[in-house]
Amino acid sequence: MFRPAVFGFVFVACLAPCASSETISTTAEQADFGILFGVSPFGGSMTVSRHSSIQTTWQFSIGGNPEGRYDIDVANQDYVLRSRALWLGGFVNFRPIVSASWFRVVTGFALGQIEHRLDDGSGNIFAVDYPMLPVGYLGIGTGVGTQSGFTFGFDVGWLQSVGPRISFDKGPDAGESGALTAADRKQRLDNIDDSFFFGSFMPNIQVGMGYNF
Repeated sequence: MFRPAVFGFVFVACLAPCASSETISTTAEQADFGILFGVSPFGGSMTVSRHSSIQTTWQFSIGGNPEGRYDIDVANQDYVLRSRALWLGGFVNFRPIVSASWFRVVTGFALGQIEHRLDDGSGNIFAVDYPMLPVGYLGIGTGVGTQSGFTFGFDVGWLQSVGPRISFDKGPDAGESGALTAADRKQRLDNIDDSFFFGSFMPNIQVGMGYNF
């Protein structure tokens, strides 16, 4: 969707000293479960966690976005982008360094559907739909420990999909104001297909807060 990944990695590095307050010690009271609420470009989410050890957490998440509205530019053409998403996923958080347990590596998969509609303001609407297929996820994060009590975290990563289906949804009939020729439609479709907004690679950035028990 967007490309915040570079900013995200820098931000994680800056947060590292602050996140050390979440560092796990073997003497701290460890939680068995947790619940986490997050916000990302793919909408809000709720996650149920199972802490199997001080280094490993298994997560099941469900999330989505009823409808979001954004103004974007694709090849010098302005669009109003309306997006909605519904997804669920399973992930594992691994903390490779116990002494720096604020740092997590996250991997897993998600299954869901993302629908985009691009309106050029003249009645021409293009559809960009990601099919209901599993996608892989890989990322890193800070915070979200396994000790009992409130917890918070920040994650960056990416989803790898097979890519979207892009099509012309609807528009004015030939001869009407705003109508596109077949060549114009094809050019618009090619421009959308080439745009980094709608590739098979989907960056993710997420903040979350929850409670372990």
